[in-house]
Amino acid sequence: MLRFTGEVEDCKAYIWARVTCRRLGVRDNVRFCVDTGAQGTCLFQDDAIRIGVDIRSLERLEDKVNGIGGSADECLLEGVELRFVSDDGRAVIDRHPILPIIIQHKSKLERTVEFFRVWFLGRKQVRMVLPSILGFDFLRRCRISFSENEVYLEIREKSLRKVLPQHVSGP
Repeated sequence: MLRFTGEVEDCKAYIWARVTCRRLGVRDNVRFCVDTGAQGTCLFQDDAIRIGVDIRSLERLEDKVNGIGGSADECLLEGVELRFVSDDGRAVIDRHPILPIIIQHKSKLERTVEFFRVWFLGRKQVRMVLPSILGFDFLRRCRISFSENEVYLEIREKSLRKVLPQHVSGP
């Protein structure tokens, strides 16, 4: 059994993974929100831009993505690997032939939050940044547990496509 430890912050659980897209020369760490209600794993616009993806060069899909916060545009990043490092130093590679990137728009939720911030805090503008999502496509193989400040994902090795040997460096 492989165990991965992440952090809990503001009642949300997060885990780090290294995102690699060789075709675009992208390789950097991204903090993913553990979201059992999300069907699939996806990068949000801010993370994609931060790690060097030029989202303007990617084709946008005609259909919008719908979620609890409203709808958004989506483009696809091809040939992506997510690399998670277990507590004992072994790396797990999760391959995504296509990984969605969600292009942020102001949702109804965000506009409502903004209204209340202005109401209570004056005109101080605070941008709501949505996290990248580790969804059910990965989490269905995990047993998930929590402590006050940490989240634990446990995965049976036989359910994984690729496990690298111990003592690999960083996430």
